[in-house]
This record gives sequence, structure tokens and C-alpha cells, in this order.
Amino acid sequence: MGASFRDKIPTALCALSGFTWLAFVAVVLIVWNPISLFVAHPIFMITALVLMAMGTVAYRAADARLSKSALRAAHMKLQVAAAVCSLAGLAAILANKVLHGKSVVPGTWHSYVGTPSLSLSLSLSLCLPSTV
Repeated sequence: MGASFRDKIPTALCALSGFTWLAFVAVVLIVWNPISLFVAHPIFMITALVLMAMGTVAYRAADARLSKSALRAAHMKLQVAAAVCSLAGLAAILANKVLHGKSVVPGTWHSYVGTPSLSLSLSLSLCLPSTV
């Protein structure tokens, strides 16, 4: 049996807030065109962090109205969205480095910590269950 409208409200609110945030990001990138690639990196990484936290909260929510499979599906969708935002942030900073003729090989403490962190979080995203 399909989920009722009440069961879909939390997912719809998450989607609406996500689309609102992405629209804000798009406006910021259009307005700040000269530095948009550099600005996109922290924006997408922070968005990924927020989505990961929302995914964890969605999975751990003790809402009696939602089934375990609905919570698991919301968790999975938010984690995949976080992985996509992480990759967008990585692509933005790599494109910025290439555009300015800098090396893409990690060379700062930020990149020494960020590269393995991103690798581990993306590898966890690839470990998705085959069924929800």
C-alpha cells in the first residue's frame, strides 16, 4: 500500500528546502561570476554536510507515522544528494585550479584532510543497499 499524504510531508519539505538552497546557490554563482568556481566549492561542501546530517536524522527519526522503509528511503536519497553535492564541490575546486594553472595534487593541510574524508564518505555512499 502506498504512503499517505501525511507520510510524504517530511520528504516534500526536505525536497523543497533542498531546491530552495540550490536556487540560492545558482543565484550566488551567477551574481559572483568572476569568483564563482572558488565560491562554489565551500557552498557545495557545506550543502553536502547539511544533507548528510539531514540523512542521519531522517534515518534515526522515531516518527511513528513513518515506516522503517520510508525512513530508510529518505536517508538514502539525502545521502545520495550529499554525495552529488560533494562531487560538485570537488569538481568546482579542481576546475578553479586548472583555470588558474595551479597543481591539482593535494598540497595543503586542508586538502590532506579533505581528500581522505571525501574518499571515505563517497565510498560509504557507494555501499547503498540493493533494496529499500
